Amino acid sequence: MSSRTSGAWGVASTAVQHCLVVMRAGEQQCNVALGSAPQVAHCLDAIRGAAIVQGEPDSGNKYSSVCALLQGNGGGYDVRCSAVLVSPTMLLTAAHCVGDFTYVSCDWTISDKPTLYTTSAVEAHPLANDPSEGLKHDLAFIKLKKGITGTPLAPLPPQQVLDDIRESGGFAPDGALTVVGYGRTQQILTPGAELPNNNRDRRFTPADFNRLTINRIEASLSLQRGAGGSVCSGDSGGAVFYASTGLLAGITIEADNICSKFAKAQRLDTSAARRWLAAQGINLP
Repeated sequence: MSSRTSGAWGVASTAVQHCLVVMRAGEQQCNVALGSAPQVAHCLDAIRGAAIVQGEPDSGNKYSSVCALLQGNGGGYDVRCSAVLVSPTMLLTAAHCVGDFTYVSCDWTISDKPTLYTTSAVEAHPLANDPSEGLKHDLAFIKLKKGITGTPLAPLPPQQVLDDIRESGGFAPDGALTVVGYGRTQQILTPGAELPNNNRDRRFTPADFNRLTINRIEASLSLQRGAGGSVCSGDSGGAVFYASTGLLAGITIEADNICSKFAKAQRLDTSAARRWLAAQGINLP
């Protein structure tokens, strides 16, 4: 689980504020007392999605541009969130992920001596913590001290291309999207429960297109139908790809509170997102 606080369970006003923003927006309900750090964390863990539940392990390294944000646990590493490599030295992730990680690894599994990278800069979108705007700009970039070579980059989308795909019927087939991340592999059966992410692998699952909003692409996930997979804690910051071309459609930012029904991702093809990406020096199509 990750929030926008600095530290694994630290309480900052932005964390409490963000939890309130999500609830006020009607995204999910979370019955917790917001005065304690663990309870704030439970709330965020339940409402932000954030390995893919029952997905396929990416042992063939097909989605090698999707990486893990890690924190040492004394004898190994815990996955805090996922991220997507868009240049040899830069990754995109969710803004609520950047407060509590130490290393980046793009190995498909981190179970045995993963290759680790450290960061030189981490910066969230300037509106990420704004109570009225944060849900529209849950993006951050991570700059690495040393570039990653030999790993294909995630292809960024041209401007407003998702609208064009929708209008042409390109999202109509089942499984039009692919969701990739390092999140929990077991569904949360009790909303708000404190459950660790003990997954160590990059996983993926097909997803059906649901709808586009001004800032988001939303997917329906097949776990609710008894097949496929879904997203959960640790998948935040991971990728939603347009399956037929491999285009990076969005950055995963939210799941339902039992990790079985939907995923919401921040669009990268909007004018607002592209302005922010260009300001970070990211080359755009």
